[in-house]
Formats: sequence, structure tokens, C-alpha cells
Amino acid sequence: MTTVHGKFFSNSNKEYVSTAVFQNVKEELGVELDATFVENLMKIMAETYSNNERPKNMEINEYVSFLNEKVVQQCLEKVKTSASNVDYKKISQRAAEERNYDFAKKPIQKHQEKEKEKEKEQEKEQEQEKPKKVYTQQYYQKKDNHDENMTIILDFRKDLIDVDNKSYCLKLHKEANITCIILKKFMIELCDTIVSEPYIFVDIENINDNEKSCFVENKKVIGRMVQQTSTICNKTMYLYDQEDCKIELKNPIKTNHLYFSFYNYNGEKLDLKKINLKKVIKIEKSELNQLITEGINIVKPGENITVTTVSKTKDKKGEYWECSPLKINETKSNSIICSQLPSMEQGSKMLLEKKILNSNISLAIFYKN
Repeated sequence: MTTVHGKFFSNSNKEYVSTAVFQNVKEELGVELDATFVENLMKIMAETYSNNERPKNMEINEYVSFLNEKVVQQCLEKVKTSASNVDYKKISQRAAEERNYDFAKKPIQKHQEKEKEKEKEQEKEQEQEKPKKVYTQQYYQKKDNHDENMTIILDFRKDLIDVDNKSYCLKLHKEANITCIILKKFMIELCDTIVSEPYIFVDIENINDNEKSCFVENKKVIGRMVQQTSTICNKTMYLYDQEDCKIELKNPIKTNHLYFSFYNYNGEKLDLKKINLKKVIKIEKSELNQLITEGINIVKPGENITVTTVSKTKDKKGEYWECSPLKINETKSNSIICSQLPSMEQGSKMLLEKKILNSNISLAIFYKN
């Protein structure tokens, strides 16, 4: 499946954009760029991709061309404001040519050239398969004349009101008659069940499946989010950026909460709170225990996690679960040091969960009053 991310950041497109940037800078500003500018170019491409969203009715190739043009323009501006060897005489000359205002040319010659330029422009317009579209900020903020909108950030630490079967219910700032939702970014603290996934699928369960068009395996979801290459907040927070995570509702829903769920590439539901326990080690000559985890999880000394022991009933036909809080004394890369563990019967197993989920998701909501 061809995606905007894959097409825009493909080797062929990066080579195309870099060639266009180097040529335009040379022609427009008289500056010869070298290989050191490539790093700046890659940053500008990443920022351009993150700061724009593809309209639903726009084809991928057309949108990639739109992004490429923005990258070239931003690179020109960057060189113009930062390079010391800009040929301002050349800039002035080009501006004069664009205005057909050159004192060195005779009036008849200028008129002839002006007519030729008009013919070239007309031919260029006829050759274009589709008219060039300019997408303004208003395009993204207004779906139609009847819809209001709000961009919100839902924080799992304060807006999470329920967790049910790995689904996370987040309260909205107010009740709204929702007509469209655009997921923007998802940020989560280091958690081995999700950060090992290069991309995830996101669903909102209280939206009817008939409204959704994206699939993961046989499950309908809102769309896909791609993990960014860079981490933030001292490398403890991971960021996922949306890729076509937009849904327009034929039948608006009136609600003050949304149920989010997250899936991997296999369509398996992800548990954001789970800490995968590998083994428990009793530290010698100490009352401390070391819990070795499958992957790195960010938990802090002084925090509480939830410990659940699962044991067989006396008749061996069922199970009973017992939950208790566990205070963390110390943490290392993939281990948790604690002083007291609940007593466990032989054959029982232990499950660990984060009590507080340090995560947030940003989205734009369109609604009718």
C-alpha cells in the first residue's frame, strides 16, 4: 500500500527534492550549496510533513507534489536569511525580469518578450492535468460553513475515566454533536508493548463501524499512526504522527467521551498499561525484590504500580484474582526494585500494570451546535 509517508520520504523523492532545492537556490540566489545543507533539507522535509495534513479528497501524488513545493520555498527562505554569499544583484535582476522592467531593453523588445511569456504561461496551464490547489489554514479548520471546530489534547493522566478490555475512555471538554474527527498526534511514555511498533492503528469504539473505511486484518479502525524517528523529553516519550486518520460522519454522534483502542499490524489489541514481567529475583541479605521485565518501561521511584496475582481455586476449575498496589523503591533499565510483594501460592502468576498512564492524544473535532 502506497502511503504519503512512504512516497514523500522515498529515496527517489528525496533525491528529486534535493536536486530541485540546489538548482533553485543557485538560479534564484546565486548560491552554490554543498553536502552540508542536506541535513537542513531533511529537517525541513520532516517539519513540512508534520505541520501539514492531506485533505481527504486529494490524491497522494498530488499532495506529495504540494509538500515538495513547500520544501523548496522554505529552503530558499532559509538560505536567503542565513547565507552570507547571496547574490542580491541577481535577485533584483530576476525581480525586474518578472515585472518586465529592464532599462537595458528597448520597448519593442520588452513587448515581444512579454507576449512570449504570456504564451508560455498559457501552454503551461493547458499542460497541467489538474489545476493547482492552494490549501490554506482555513481549509483544515473549517469542514463546511455549518460546522464549528476545536483542537484539543486529551491527557490520559487527568482525562482517562475508564479502562475496559484494553479500551481507554477519555472525557471531552464538553458534550458535542460530532460530525468529523481528525487524529493528529499520539504521545506515550516508554512502554515496551507499543514503542516496539513502528506504526499502530487507532480506533474510536463509540463510532459505528459503518462510518470507517480503514482496515487492520478484519477489524475496521479510524486510521494508522507512524512512529517518528526522534524521541522527546529526554528520550522517555515516543511520538506517533497521523497518516490519514480522519473520519467524516454521515450520522453525527452526540457524546462527551471517546473510547480509544490501539492495534498492532496483526490486529491485536495493545495494552498500554501492561508491564511484561519476565521473572522475580529475591535480593540476598535484603528485603528487596527485583522484577525483571521483558523490555524497558519508564516507571519512577515513589510511584505505585498495580500487582495482580492470579491463582487457581481450590477445585482447580477456576481462577481468582487479587489486586494490590506496589510502591517502587528504585528502577533500572529493565528492572523494578521493590520492598514487598504480595504472597503467592504455588502455581499462581503475577501481572503488573502502570497505575498512571503518562500519555496524550491531540485531535481536531468538528461539531454542529
